Amino acid sequence: MLRTSGLTKEFGGLTAVDDVDFALEANELCSLIGPNGAGKTTFFNLLTGTLSPTRGTIELRSGDGDGGWRDITDEEPHETASLGVHRSYQITNVFPTNTVLENVRVAAQAHGDDAAKFWRNAGAFEDHIEEAYRILDRVGLAEEADTPTESLSHGAKRQLEV
Repeated sequence: MLRTSGLTKEFGGLTAVDDVDFALEANELCSLIGPNGAGKTTFFNLLTGTLSPTRGTIELRSGDGDGGWRDITDEEPHETASLGVHRSYQITNVFPTNTVLENVRVAAQAHGDDAAKFWRNAGAFEDHIEEAYRILDRVGLAEEADTPTESLSHGAKRQLEV
Protein backbone atom coordinates (compact mmCIF):
# COMPACT_ATOMS: atom_id res chain seq x y z
CA MET A 1 0.00 0.00 0.00
CA LEU A 2 2.84 2.39 0.90
CA ARG A 3 6.56 1.92 0.44
CA THR A 4 9.82 3.81 0.50
CA SER A 5 13.13 3.05 -1.09
CA GLY A 6 16.40 4.59 0.05
CA LEU A 7 14.50 7.40 1.78
CA THR A 8 16.96 9.91 3.21
CA LYS A 9 16.62 13.36 4.75
CA GLU A 10 19.64 15.45 5.58
CA PHE A 11 19.67 18.80 7.35
CA GLY A 12 23.11 20.20 6.65
CA GLY A 13 25.53 17.79 8.34
CA LEU A 14 22.77 15.91 10.20
CA THR A 15 21.12 12.87 8.65
CA ALA A 16 17.70 12.51 10.30
CA VAL A 17 16.41 9.65 8.09
CA ASP A 18 19.06 7.42 6.57
CA ASP A 19 18.38 5.16 3.55
CA VAL A 20 15.06 3.75 4.80
CA ASP A 21 13.38 0.94 2.88
CA PHE A 22 9.87 0.53 4.29
CA ALA A 23 6.73 -1.29 3.16
CA LEU A 24 3.24 -1.26 4.62
CA GLU A 25 0.58 -3.49 3.10
CA ALA A 26 -3.18 -2.90 3.11
CA ASN A 27 -4.84 -3.81 6.42
CA GLU A 28 -1.44 -4.01 8.09
CA LEU A 29 -0.83 -2.10 11.30
CA CYS A 30 2.61 -1.12 12.47
CA SER A 31 4.24 1.23 14.94
CA LEU A 32 7.31 3.33 14.55
CA ILE A 33 9.11 3.57 17.87
CA GLY A 34 12.37 5.04 19.02
CA PRO A 35 13.88 7.63 21.31
CA ASN A 36 13.52 11.36 20.87
CA GLY A 37 15.64 12.53 17.95
CA ALA A 38 15.57 9.17 16.16
CA GLY A 39 13.84 10.62 13.08
CA LYS A 40 10.27 9.37 13.56
CA THR A 41 8.60 12.74 12.99
CA THR A 42 10.89 13.52 10.08
CA PHE A 43 9.97 10.16 8.51
CA PHE A 44 6.24 10.94 8.83
CA ASN A 45 6.79 14.45 7.46
CA LEU A 46 8.49 12.90 4.43
CA LEU A 47 5.64 10.43 3.87
CA THR A 48 3.03 13.19 4.01
CA GLY A 49 4.85 15.72 1.83
CA THR A 50 5.60 18.18 4.62
CA LEU A 51 9.31 17.69 3.91
CA SER A 52 11.05 16.77 0.67
CA PRO A 53 13.58 13.96 0.85
CA THR A 54 17.23 14.49 0.07
CA ARG A 55 17.21 11.13 -1.72
CA GLY A 56 14.92 8.17 -2.23
CA THR A 57 11.33 7.58 -3.25
CA ILE A 58 7.90 7.25 -1.68
CA GLU A 59 5.26 5.24 -3.50
CA LEU A 60 1.60 4.54 -2.92
CA ARG A 61 -0.24 1.62 -4.48
CA SER A 62 -2.60 3.09 -7.06
CA GLY A 63 -6.28 2.74 -6.33
CA ASP A 64 -7.33 2.00 -9.89
CA GLY A 65 -7.18 -1.77 -9.41
CA ASP A 66 -4.16 -2.43 -11.61
CA GLY A 67 -1.88 -3.00 -8.60
CA GLY A 68 0.62 -0.44 -9.87
CA TRP A 69 2.49 2.09 -7.79
CA ARG A 70 2.28 5.89 -7.89
CA ASP A 71 5.33 7.96 -7.03
CA ILE A 72 4.29 10.52 -4.41
CA THR A 73 7.82 11.63 -3.47
CA ASP A 74 7.32 15.21 -4.61
CA GLU A 75 3.63 15.63 -3.72
CA GLU A 76 2.48 18.50 -1.49
CA PRO A 77 0.72 17.71 1.83
CA HIS A 78 -2.75 18.54 0.43
CA GLU A 79 -2.07 16.16 -2.47
CA THR A 80 -0.94 13.27 -0.26
CA ALA A 81 -3.93 13.88 2.03
CA SER A 82 -6.31 13.64 -0.92
CA LEU A 83 -4.72 10.26 -1.69
CA GLY A 84 -5.28 9.09 1.89
CA VAL A 85 -1.82 9.70 3.33
CA HIS A 86 -1.94 12.12 6.23
CA ARG A 87 -0.78 12.39 9.79
CA SER A 88 -2.33 13.49 13.02
CA TYR A 89 -0.58 15.55 15.64
CA GLN A 90 -0.12 14.96 19.37
CA ILE A 91 -2.73 17.54 20.29
CA THR A 92 -6.16 16.64 18.97
CA ASN A 93 -7.62 19.37 16.79
CA VAL A 94 -11.43 19.10 16.87
CA PHE A 95 -14.32 21.37 17.87
CA PRO A 96 -15.03 19.97 21.36
CA THR A 97 -18.49 21.46 21.92
CA ASN A 98 -19.83 20.48 18.49
CA THR A 99 -21.18 17.06 17.70
CA VAL A 100 -19.12 14.48 15.90
CA LEU A 101 -21.32 14.99 12.82
CA GLU A 102 -20.77 18.75 12.84
CA ASN A 103 -17.00 18.31 13.04
CA VAL A 104 -17.01 16.16 9.92
CA ARG A 105 -19.62 18.29 8.14
CA VAL A 106 -17.44 21.38 8.54
CA ALA A 107 -14.46 19.48 7.10
CA ALA A 108 -16.57 18.24 4.18
CA GLN A 109 -17.85 21.77 3.57
CA ALA A 110 -14.29 23.12 3.58
CA HIS A 111 -13.58 21.00 0.53
CA GLY A 112 -16.73 21.98 -1.34
CA ASP A 113 -17.63 24.86 -3.63
CA ASP A 114 -19.49 26.65 -0.84
CA ALA A 115 -16.65 26.56 1.70
CA ALA A 116 -16.92 30.27 2.52
CA LYS A 117 -20.70 30.36 3.11
CA PHE A 118 -20.60 30.41 6.90
CA TRP A 119 -23.66 32.57 7.47
CA ARG A 120 -26.18 29.99 6.26
CA ASN A 121 -28.11 27.59 8.43
CA ALA A 122 -25.99 24.41 8.71
CA GLY A 123 -29.06 22.35 7.79
CA ALA A 124 -28.89 23.85 4.30
CA PHE A 125 -25.77 21.88 3.54
CA GLU A 126 -27.48 18.55 2.86
CA ASP A 127 -24.77 17.28 0.50
CA HIS A 128 -22.10 17.90 3.13
CA ILE A 129 -24.20 16.29 5.84
CA GLU A 130 -24.69 13.18 3.68
CA GLU A 131 -20.96 13.08 2.96
CA ALA A 132 -20.23 13.46 6.68
CA TYR A 133 -22.44 10.46 7.49
CA ARG A 134 -20.62 8.39 4.82
CA ILE A 135 -17.27 9.34 6.32
CA LEU A 136 -18.42 8.55 9.86
CA ASP A 137 -19.66 5.17 8.69
CA ARG A 138 -16.33 4.47 6.99
CA VAL A 139 -14.28 5.32 10.10
CA GLY A 140 -16.61 3.53 12.53
CA LEU A 141 -18.06 6.59 14.26
CA ALA A 142 -21.56 6.66 12.74
CA GLU A 143 -23.18 5.69 16.04
CA GLU A 144 -21.51 8.71 17.68
CA ALA A 145 -22.82 11.26 15.12
CA ASP A 146 -24.94 13.16 17.67
CA THR A 147 -22.42 12.89 20.51
CA PRO A 148 -20.64 16.06 21.62
CA THR A 149 -17.01 15.61 20.63
CA GLU A 150 -15.78 16.44 24.14
CA SER A 151 -17.53 13.24 25.36
CA LEU A 152 -15.48 10.96 23.10
CA SER A 153 -12.51 8.95 24.33
CA HIS A 154 -9.08 10.21 23.33
CA GLY A 155 -8.79 7.41 20.76
CA ALA A 156 -12.17 8.22 19.22
CA LYS A 157 -11.18 11.90 19.02
CA ARG A 158 -8.04 10.87 17.14
CA GLN A 159 -10.14 8.73 14.82
CA LEU A 160 -12.47 11.69 14.22
CA GLU A 161 -9.56 14.02 13.54
CA VAL A 162 -8.15 11.78 10.83
